[in-house]
Amino acid sequence: MEVGYIMRHPKGTPKPAPKPMTLLDIHTPWSSVPSLGGLAVVLDQDTSNMAAVHDGLKASFKNGVTLSSYQEKRIRHFHQTLDDHVARFSNE
Repeated sequence: MEVGYIMRHPKGTPKPAPKPMTLLDIHTPWSSVPSLGGLAVVLDQDTSNMAAVHDGLKASFKNGVTLSSYQEKRIRHFHQTLDDHVARFSNE
């Protein structure tokens, strides 16, 4: 899993240098990375739920995941666009 921040910087100022990548093993909590700030708590919660979500997906009768109508619309659009591009270029 990758996590990154994309932020604006003031116009007319140089871009800040990228921060070094921090690699964590499976047992290291996100909250051990100070540069993640408050996001680390959310990531720790998300990763603690992964096993239960995975089990639920395997137990479901549906194929795939249901995304919410509003908040995850961009994810759905991204995957539809990606599928369209892959299909178009794989047929050439």
